[in-house]
Amino acid sequence: MDFAQSWSNLKWVCIWFAIVYGALSLALAVGVAIRCRSRFATFIKAWFGVLAALAAVVGVYALVLTCRQMVAEGEFVPQLFYPIGATMLWAVVSALILIALRFLAPTKVRPVGLACSVVFGVGLIATIVVIGKYYVDVVRDSGYYENVSTIALVVGAVLLALGLAAVAIFCGRKTDKTEQTRSIVFAGVSVALSFALSYVTFFKMPQGGSITLASMLPLLIYSYRYGTRRGILAGLVYGLLQAVQDPWIIHPAQFLLDYPLAFAMLGLAGFVRELRGKGGILGLILGGVCAILMRYVSHVISGIFAFSSYAMPGYGAVAWGFLYNTFALVDGAISLALGAILYVNKAVRRLVYGEQSVPLALHHSHVLPAEQSTDADASSSIDDATSNVDR
Repeated sequence: MDFAQSWSNLKWVCIWFAIVYGALSLALAVGVAIRCRSRFATFIKAWFGVLAALAAVVGVYALVLTCRQMVAEGEFVPQLFYPIGATMLWAVVSALILIALRFLAPTKVRPVGLACSVVFGVGLIATIVVIGKYYVDVVRDSGYYENVSTIALVVGAVLLALGLAAVAIFCGRKTDKTEQTRSIVFAGVSVALSFALSYVTFFKMPQGGSITLASMLPLLIYSYRYGTRRGILAGLVYGLLQAVQDPWIIHPAQFLLDYPLAFAMLGLAGFVRELRGKGGILGLILGGVCAILMRYVSHVISGIFAFSSYAMPGYGAVAWGFLYNTFALVDGAISLALGAILYVNKAVRRLVYGEQSVPLALHHSHVLPAEQSTDADASSSIDDATSNVDR
């Protein structure tokens, strides 16, 4: 069976499975809520666990198929794939190590986490260096990218990175110690779900990028729930996955702008809530709009200064950069629309906030969980779902 047929089969299997799984889950949830409310929280946890595991399996299988396709078509570039893949793999291993230490040696979590972060940063820098060498050795004299503005790309990437770091340092909140392990697990689930959803595409752009089935939504919810700092880190890892899934890399600064930085911007979904200390559906939407717009800006800078050679006749580099990358706005709009629909449900709002009682509208009484929740409150946020299930 060739790749195209395997890929077509995979997408149809995923779509039909999602429909059947969703319908059965809804029926089971209603049955459990009516007949055995005391076990509803356990059901929800098991449901999310199974969903995350399935998403991870689908994502890995799809990634293997993607790599096979690149090899078959002669597009597999080892000097790009291996450093990106190694850095991404280290992020996964680090998360597993930290989760294990949280139970075995809690006092070691902070120093080991810092060490893992340093190694991740070194891996990212090494990846950028390798991509730079690839640009000099292969791309620069190929004739396909004659108008690449290296200085503009570097300046744009540095400014966006500094801005993102400033927001994380001065506006981001620290995750409560009682939620550190949960936040890591939730990050893995969110990245897995986003990655699986990114393979369900409505439209694929010719020079990278696609419109998907709300693939950004899990990461937006994670960032809104756990804050800008954690959201940025999860977005960085997801950006590396995207660089392997849909690689269109010609320059190290362009790589940063289109992958790690662009998806790290999704961490800004929690910015409004952290800045104002309150939430609500308005805060979720405003934070999501901010995150999506900044992702769009990152892609636009890359498009203007790296891919101007691909501009259609009649369009300048700037106009084409803004027009081509509107796919990110459409992709984000789908995620926000679905997120707003889901937010109407109390159980979803409780998952987002980690609180026992959450209103639909924005008001002053709901501060950040880290400022008011105890360990018992945090651990019981889902366990108390049985008494507040939507009727």
